[in-house]
Amino acid sequence: MREGWLSRHGGPRAKEGHHRGAVSMATDAPSGGRDTLVSEMANDVVAQQSAGIGRMERLRAPR
Repeated sequence: MREGWLSRHGGPRAKEGHHRGAVSMATDAPSGGRDTLVSEMANDVVAQQSAGIGRMERLRAPR
């Protein structure tokens, strides 16, 4: 089921690029204690999207 969904939406490689873009934007988010909510959210995005990237890399790995 997951592979069918991924193939209809550009495949794991396309979604991985989307996730990497989110990580890049979150990494560029303002920090330095000015807005703790923004920093917390950016950290959450990095963690969640990085986990998604790992799952997609495993889907592409030869079995």
